[in-house]
Amino acid sequence: MLGDSTLFYLSKFLISMMIHEDQQPNPVDYHKMTSDEAAGFLKRTAQFNLKGTAKPPPYKRADGTWFQWWGMQGNAHGRTEELIDDMFQSGEEMRPEVVVTNMAFHWFHLCGYSEKMCPNELDSPIMSRWKHYRETWLQRVYDFALKVKPKVLLIKTANLICGSKRTGDWLKGDVLYQSFDNATIAACTERLYPLAKPLFFTREDTEYYCKYGQFTDVGSQHLNKQIIEFVNNIQQ
Repeated sequence: MLGDSTLFYLSKFLISMMIHEDQQPNPVDYHKMTSDEAAGFLKRTAQFNLKGTAKPPPYKRADGTWFQWWGMQGNAHGRTEELIDDMFQSGEEMRPEVVVTNMAFHWFHLCGYSEKMCPNELDSPIMSRWKHYRETWLQRVYDFALKVKPKVLLIKTANLICGSKRTGDWLKGDVLYQSFDNATIAACTERLYPLAKPLFFTREDTEYYCKYGQFTDVGSQHLNKQIIEFVNNIQQ
């Protein structure tokens, strides 16, 4: 698995299940569990602290099965390029048969309402990665797959962001950004343009990022549309 914390936490769940299954004398019918049963199972048997941020180790079975997550969780603190290069290089060494990828939320912002979710000088390249999402992520994933030749390539879409579950500044920002509030978008543009200009952004490019790179479901759907179009073009 390659990508951000969406797959990071899923990887922890899957490794936990694999460890549990290997400890059982008989096969476990996980696929027959209801969602509530599965949630209960994970709470009882988790092999990792699922709320932590420690990178899950690789899990290798005697039969040759190898499960691994590479990517980034939380703020990359200016290491975005380094971490992305590392995940693809490590993946090439693994030569996986199944590749699952996801990268979206790390390119988003909620400027004015979350300092952690607003690019600074270290993290400004994420704006360029968002603007050129097809080239810098989707095409690179596809080129990687052509090189390692997996049996399956799954490009996961961005998760639904349920704004109504947010509170405080996050809720306020979610509402204002999703409504394309003029003052909110203008403030975001003024804040980010000095960082975006060296990345060959025009002021209009910066405003577009402020509008559609927002860390709300508007942002998720904007990238999901590109993912779907990209995959459809490849399959034609």
